[in-house]
Amino acid sequence: VDASAIVDSDSTKTPLVLATLSVETPVVIEPAVALLHVHEYPAIRPGYPVGAVRLISDVLDQRRAALGSRSPATVTLLGHCTERATAPESLAAWTRVLTAAGHTVSAPEVGCCGMAGIFGHEAANQDLSRALWDLTWAQHFEGRDSVMVATGYSCRSQAKRLTGTVLRHPIHLL
Repeated sequence: VDASAIVDSDSTKTPLVLATLSVETPVVIEPAVALLHVHEYPAIRPGYPVGAVRLISDVLDQRRAALGSRSPATVTLLGHCTERATAPESLAAWTRVLTAAGHTVSAPEVGCCGMAGIFGHEAANQDLSRALWDLTWAQHFEGRDSVMVATGYSCRSQAKRLTGTVLRHPIHLL
């Protein structure tokens, strides 16, 4: 994508965004970042190339036949709330990819983990952040017998903060 085609000379875009736009098609691991390019940036910049980035789950899904089998595990896949709401096909892609790699995958319905970017770190939001976690995430950490992974960095941070559990990104299972 030619950045000059969509960004004018007086643009307030950060150098990172400009660098991203000058790359052929960047692949992004973090769903919230990738989805900024799909939903937020086009809303403020008409003509923004929605296909300027790809989620890594989509790229791996197209190549899942080449993955080969790994040591099989029972996996609980927890999705980032923005990803679940705006790109639910991404979790379906992760399920197919992990299954192709030999894993048995469940992707339970979960809501927001309560981190919501910086929200969960702010002292004034601690009670609400914990309450959001308790609504749909906490139950998956009780008596678990599966390998748990989460697609969102915020979700993994919240799990560590509230339970001491270090979740990995699903790509670590490949």
